[in-house]
Amino acid sequence: MVLDTNKPSIVSGGGLVRAREGAAILRVSRATFWRYVKLGLLPRGIRLTARCTVWRMADLDALVSRQAEKNSEVA
Repeated sequence: MVLDTNKPSIVSGGGLVRAREGAAILRVSRATFWRYVKLGLLPRGIRLTARCTVWRMADLDALVSRQAEKNSEVA
């Protein structure tokens, strides 16, 4: 899946994303995205329907910030 960055979306507005979109944003596989949820690196998400779970962009941003901070401490 390729995200069109020129197309306005809820993602650019700081909204909600599904697992596939979240994985693309973090540049990890969907399996790794779900592993992050299982390990507690990401919250469990918001269940909209039986087959649709979404995450807040702020939660993805927080993960990236924590990882960047952790990496800068090591360097």
